[in-house]
Amino acid sequence: MNLLAGSRKIIISLVDLAPRKKVERMLRLNEERYRTLVRTLTAGVFRAIHELPGRFIWANPAFLAMFGYSSLSDLPGITIAGIMAEARDQECVEKDLRENGFFRRDQIRLKKADGSLLWAVLSLELRQNDEGTTAWIDGTVENITERVQAGEELKRTQSRLGELLDAVTTYCLFETDPDGILTMFNTGSER
Repeated sequence: MNLLAGSRKIIISLVDLAPRKKVERMLRLNEERYRTLVRTLTAGVFRAIHELPGRFIWANPAFLAMFGYSSLSDLPGITIAGIMAEARDQECVEKDLRENGFFRRDQIRLKKADGSLLWAVLSLELRQNDEGTTAWIDGTVENITERVQAGEELKRTQSRLGELLDAVTTYCLFETDPDGILTMFNTGSER
């Protein structure tokens, strides 16, 4: 409301805030959906500063649990380099981020807070701020330790089965696929 100079007239300006309020309400709803999604994911999601070694600045609950941290307050002393089990993997991270802006490994060993190891799928991507300069690293990590261990156990079992089958020399043991093609046989089959 403004008073016109030299008169007793008042200028009143009205603005309809309903569209703005609707947009703000939609924005809050979308932010809450995003927070809920990230909070309930089983994969770890994190953000780290872009200067390597990449100090963590935020992580979701799955990341904290996966690496054995109790809260976000544990993160300031932790770095991407610090969770790498192998020095050569850290070198690959630095090279790929520098050259491509991203890093991905489908099977990499990482260190937990207690020093134990886990197998993971790790993805990192450099992100830019509004000015277009690199501002942080966003990342995801999926714990695949059980999958890797199951694969290793399967290989050991197959090896033991092969040794057992080869020890049977008085009988012919073989296997074919659905097309009748021989896929396995023991040493007894060679007689």
